Amino acid sequence: MSLPPSYFEDLYATHQDPWGFTDRWYEQRKRALTLAALPARRYRRGFEPGCSLGVLSAELAQRCDVLISTDVSQAALDRAASRVPDNVELRRWGLGEPWPEDAFDLVVLSEVGYYLSAADLPEVVSAVVASLQEGGTLLAAHWRHGRGGLPPRR
Repeated sequence: MSLPPSYFEDLYATHQDPWGFTDRWYEQRKRALTLAALPARRYRRGFEPGCSLGVLSAELAQRCDVLISTDVSQAALDRAASRVPDNVELRRWGLGEPWPEDAFDLVVLSEVGYYLSAADLPEVVSAVVASLQEGGTLLAAHWRHGRGGLPPRR
């Protein structure tokens, strides 16, 4: 089973910026590397599950005509709303839920895969691939060290 939305709601209830997206050097550098790794200058329709506070969303929006950014936490989405431009559509949705029926030419999975169970991960990857338009880009960036207080993976 993947982590429940309540895990993230509790996290945002006790921390304004749980992962230090706005001030940690690691996060600043990861955003710069993520944007630099994108092979196209411009995308028509992007999708970013797990947008949190919208810090990466705001930068991805500069490269997308439309960007759909999602999170399971309403508190995170409320904070993201003040940060993202008008071409970003914020939705309450989480990985492991039925995949949106939209088609995308960009999907960004930034540090979200390890929140999925071993059973959910292959289903999400299949859904991503099915939603990508011909020639679309999937960019996945993930922390490869300890899971930092997350429950054990099942």
